[in-house]
Amino acid sequence: MKTRLKKLLSCLVAISACAVSAEEKLVILKNGDTLRAQSVEQADGIVTLKSGGKAFLEIPKQQVVRWLPVEPTLFEGPARAKPFPSVSAAARAVEPACVLIRHPGGSGSGFLVSKEGLVVTNAHVIDGSTQIEVTVFTKGADTLERKVYKKVEILATAQLDDLALLRIMPDKPVTFPIVRLGVSESLNVGDAVFAIGNPLGLERTVTTGIVSLALRNAQRWGLSVQHTAPISSGNSGGALFNQHGEVVGINTFVYRPQVAENLGFARPVNVLREFLNANSAFAFDPSTQNNGVIYHSPAKQ
Repeated sequence: MKTRLKKLLSCLVAISACAVSAEEKLVILKNGDTLRAQSVEQADGIVTLKSGGKAFLEIPKQQVVRWLPVEPTLFEGPARAKPFPSVSAAARAVEPACVLIRHPGGSGSGFLVSKEGLVVTNAHVIDGSTQIEVTVFTKGADTLERKVYKKVEILATAQLDDLALLRIMPDKPVTFPIVRLGVSESLNVGDAVFAIGNPLGLERTVTTGIVSLALRNAQRWGLSVQHTAPISSGNSGGALFNQHGEVVGINTFVYRPQVAENLGFARPVNVLREFLNANSAFAFDPSTQNNGVIYHSPAKQ
């Protein structure tokens, strides 16, 4: 009986892993197994798992540790097997998801990671302000169209990693373009990369370079991707892309030209992945902004 139940649980785990919805529950068993169900009910010491409104498994309550909602993924991972033939082609594919961020204290860059309007940027780009607007650029038939969203909510900030997550709140439903996130392990010294941002307010500026060092301990900024794509004040929070059109870094700071040239640094995409997956731990509370670190303008380092 135990062998049959174990096989059944294994099959159900495999089936449930094929599809995840925002309504699903993750059921954790005492033996370490996990199951997914669209709904979970408990009565008379029995936990009933349901899918499509129908029960598919009943488990004694003493075998269940707990169940909790399955969090939807906030981003999409790599999907394109081959690189784009050129930077021009890659930039055209991803630039609709690259945005301009403004507030009374300045401006910066960012990019959309979900079709529901979640935007990633640097924490220092929005530091000290909650009156934020995001400009999304879309290509019309003949001209570039700018849509400015003035209702923007700060969802999470990680000051030590200099990351922030915003949410655009449109007046009517909108499906936003998005970028895909790569993985830091794919970066190698000499790989071609390009940045899209708004340096000094110059919208949708594309610059190219190479990876100088895939992972460098950049003093107080921590682990960073060092690259040669020219960036300036206003590029902060914008994406650094590889030839597949995947985000591999978040441009954060650059040394002054009079001090050194082509020394740009971006937060590794793996740090962003961890931030997005654990964003609730960095939830922003405007009434108690306990920000322990102040970041200066990246153009002044």
